[in-house]
Amino acid sequence: MNSIFIPGEAINLCIPVEEDFDRWSSWFNSKETTKFLDQGKYPNTVASQKEFYKNASASGRLFLMIKTKSMKLLGVISLSEIDFEKSHCQIAIVCPEKSKEAPLAVLEAVSLLTDHAFQRFGLTRLYAGQAYPGLRAMTKHLEIIGYKAEGFQRNGFKHGMFESDGVIISIIKQDYLKLIQQRNNMLWPGAKVAREMISVMKKSLSLVDELHEIINQRYANFDERMEDIEKQIRLALEK
Repeated sequence: MNSIFIPGEAINLCIPVEEDFDRWSSWFNSKETTKFLDQGKYPNTVASQKEFYKNASASGRLFLMIKTKSMKLLGVISLSEIDFEKSHCQIAIVCPEKSKEAPLAVLEAVSLLTDHAFQRFGLTRLYAGQAYPGLRAMTKHLEIIGYKAEGFQRNGFKHGMFESDGVIISIIKQDYLKLIQQRNNMLWPGAKVAREMISVMKKSLSLVDELHEIINQRYANFDERMEDIEKQIRLALEK
């Protein structure tokens, strides 16, 4: 059976097959893999992974396996919360396996599925939630393919005793169309260009870091202003 659903440059997005479930289920028993995920609180089994896949797929969620050209399984990517009336959905990825064949598998996988969501589903916005700054590097790299920070959720991520902010990122149709116009009608710029962009971006402040810095400064200024207002009111009332 040819399980390839969306072919790419260094990877393919494939329909899940029976052989995938053993490795797929094991990822969610890894402390490192689940560090910034909701999973990891309870042990995961092949049976429970199959049940999850069955139920989630029945609800309309799209799952595709990320595989190299030699069909090595690297991870899984999905679209969920698909709302055709509001024309948006959530994109999520777990890609714990590494491969010299596809060092930029995460970026390419997100690019391919984003193309599919806009081109075949006809959506106008894709979004994702990330732990910040825990997944800062990944969030920064996703800026290359048009995903921009929309806002932050203070203490928005929690896993066990660990707490951090969360950031909402998204790509909208207008930005997507601009990017594919300069990229041969696809979102993925190619591995060579993507690698160079990552290298150049290391030397500059990313959009997500810039926004986080600005908003934290605004919070501090606001807190100071409110403290001064309260002090003035208290002094006035004491007269």
